[in-house]
Amino acid sequence: NASLTNTGTISSINGQAILVDGANAELSLSDAGQIRGSISFTDPESASFAVTADRTTIIGFETLPGTIHSGSLQSVSYGSSVLVVDPDDFATNTDAPTFNALTREVSGTIEAQLEAGRLAPSGYTATNGTHESPAASGRRFWGTPFGGALSRSGNDGFDYTFGGAMAGADQVFSDGLRGGLTGGFSIGHTDSNNDVQSASSYSLFAGGYLTRNWGPTFADFSLVGGYLNSSEDVTVASTSAASGEDVISLDYNYLFASPTARIGHAFAAGNGVLTPSLRLRYSGLVQTGDARDGSTGLTVSDRALQVLELRGQAGYDFDPVAGMNGTWHLGFKAGVDGIFTLDDSLDGSLAGTALDLATSSDEAIVRGFAKANAVWQASNGMQVISSIEGGYDSADTLSASMRLGFTANF
Repeated sequence: NASLTNTGTISSINGQAILVDGANAELSLSDAGQIRGSISFTDPESASFAVTADRTTIIGFETLPGTIHSGSLQSVSYGSSVLVVDPDDFATNTDAPTFNALTREVSGTIEAQLEAGRLAPSGYTATNGTHESPAASGRRFWGTPFGGALSRSGNDGFDYTFGGAMAGADQVFSDGLRGGLTGGFSIGHTDSNNDVQSASSYSLFAGGYLTRNWGPTFADFSLVGGYLNSSEDVTVASTSAASGEDVISLDYNYLFASPTARIGHAFAAGNGVLTPSLRLRYSGLVQTGDARDGSTGLTVSDRALQVLELRGQAGYDFDPVAGMNGTWHLGFKAGVDGIFTLDDSLDGSLAGTALDLATSSDEAIVRGFAKANAVWQASNGMQVISSIEGGYDSADTLSASMRLGFTANF
């Protein structure tokens, strides 16, 4: 019997790092991640192998031993290798905040366009009770690039950056009623602070929106859905790799939907308009097909995520400032988001054996935010719309986003 505790790397130039001779041999390793090469038993059928691992590890053998122990971690054999799975390495704690940040930006872009549609040269239509100005009525089209970033500190921290663009067209259907269609795309990248997980994603989406004004009161509705792809890499220890590390790659395909409803009321206040509002937004995605790693055969399926966000905010818009050939509309907003993860689940398997892969999304998060926005409205009705938002939440996540777009009549 042998118990091996190594403080350095054990490697072999011929591929066989450890050879255990004899029948009923027993080998215990404290850190298989420091092995470079295969493990061999002269009598593998009677041999017993035990390993203590603190991360997901691929262990290569000449021939699999008869008995394998992996302590508190689950292990599955495939071919002449054993995969010891640490569920924390597959924890999906980044998916809920990154997906929610993307759909928040998409719905926020639509919201900004609806607010711009309520502008008139003399101020907000919702405040003075007048109809939309001729320049803002009828049909219009718009486009908006957007981008943002999230950074969470701590052992489960991550960095996420994303960007994309949206375009749309809408028209007035009746007094105070405007509706339209929109579509867009996004790209993003995530890196975990523990250097284990990384992901690159892109999405394509489309939807519609509607707004209704009753004097100073308004209601906005939107529904956006689409396709999201996420190519995720998990870095694991491997005795078969010269570097001691290998990558398990999983390519996820999702369908998602995000409906949003917002109500608000505008009040004349000082030299401007105060507009408190409430917004309820749901974001859900489901996995289509399986995500499978080609080298190990590890398969993840039935990924599901549902997030509910309730936003309470107050916005203040200063009286318009007339300029040459147009008008400036400047304002700011501040508020609180309540973010609730309703479901975050997935199934895993390897060689027909079910794996217990972890999901560790925060069930409830409180986020505070502040935003500044500016709209330049030309005398012909064309608008240039810009905004920047920053926030911080109870999970120690710092976030920022910005957009710059235009609106033109046709």
